Amino acid sequence: MSSVLPLQLHVDAQYASPYAMSVFVALREKALPFALHTVDLDAAAHHDPAYAALSLTARVPTLQHGE
Repeated sequence: MSSVLPLQLHVDAQYASPYAMSVFVALREKALPFALHTVDLDAAAHHDPAYAALSLTARVPTLQHGE
């Protein structure tokens, strides 16, 4: 069994997105386990091919469930 949590939340590194905060709060309120990953928007990390593969819009937040 993998030790990776099924939910992966990708947010901006400065935590400025109100949308990311909404998702964060919802996951915490529902007591769902998740891993938090930051994306450096100032360094255009959201355009990195690996991140862009996770998100159709290459924006944050991105909530990844499993693979």
